[in-house]
Amino acid sequence: MKKIIIGLLLLSLLIFGCQSKGDNKLIEGQLGKFTSLKHWNKNVTDHISTSYLIDHNGSKKLVQFVKVHGFQGVISLMVTMNISENKIEDIHINQQNESPDYGGFIKESWYLDRYKEKSIKSPLKTVVMMDKQPNEVVAVTGATISSGAVTEAVNYCIENINYLQIKSEGDEK
Repeated sequence: MKKIIIGLLLLSLLIFGCQSKGDNKLIEGQLGKFTSLKHWNKNVTDHISTSYLIDHNGSKKLVQFVKVHGFQGVISLMVTMNISENKIEDIHINQQNESPDYGGFIKESWYLDRYKEKSIKSPLKTVVMMDKQPNEVVAVTGATISSGAVTEAVNYCIENINYLQIKSEGDEK
């Protein structure tokens, strides 16, 4: 694990870029103060606009800004993953235009909390009614497409973190 974190740090130094003040403000709003912020501009998918490696209270986190299509338009999210613990730490919906009576519930904490603590070792799956496996997330009733879009966004972030880790391990050799 230390090799992965060191590799991510080395990779971030190689492709360091300018971070957006807006991104910085959103990250600080969710995490509070942090000690370092490294920006990636090369991600595995175009759905992810930026990724930031953050040192926060002694643990490494990857914050990713991602956009996907929901039922009625684009959903923009900020996904925070704790690299040190290999889990999803937080999801914040930055923008969405889903229907307020069903799809709009994807921005509520009671729904987004379903993703917290999920492992980033494998993709997640949206299910209806009840989750039976650790990688399953129950959809908002009546908003399966919107819920699936959030899961899709998180899966892009999981795929991206795996890409960054493999890339950084290759850079070590």
